[in-house]
Amino acid sequence: MAKKKSKKNKKNKSKDLSQDILANIQSIHFLYEKQLDSIFTTLDISNEQYNVLGIVNNAPNRNYSLKEIQALLPNKTTNTTRLVNKLHLKKLLAKTVDKSDKRRLNITLTQTGADLLAKGNKSMTAMNQKLNNTLKGKPSKLLLEKLIDLKKGLK
Repeated sequence: MAKKKSKKNKKNKSKDLSQDILANIQSIHFLYEKQLDSIFTTLDISNEQYNVLGIVNNAPNRNYSLKEIQALLPNKTTNTTRLVNKLHLKKLLAKTVDKSDKRRLNITLTQTGADLLAKGNKSMTAMNQKLNNTLKGKPSKLLLEKLIDLKKGLK
């Protein structure tokens, strides 16, 4: 009988370990989002607005349309028009009507937008460097492999 209890205890410990892992992943996600929010709050923009600035900055000598920005955003359900309008009001983006197609807006990054993005990138790099310093060596490779497996299980 002792062996049966032992097997049962191992199953419970294994189940508890899985729950602990998932709880820690959720906790880490929450803490990471909280740090991101802190950065964006100091910049007076949202995560989505930061993404728009980054997209427009990727090709500085190019005009973007709303449709192109929408296609490049991580969250496809975001209201791109609203984001661009808010960034335009803050003078972070410039909007001009396309000469060849009056229905199309050409969107470019202003110098103020570029400066704010650079400040945000600096803060993001510092935060990521701090995290990278805690994730070094062989155990990190194993952790990455397991997280990729977990991600596959969610698809």
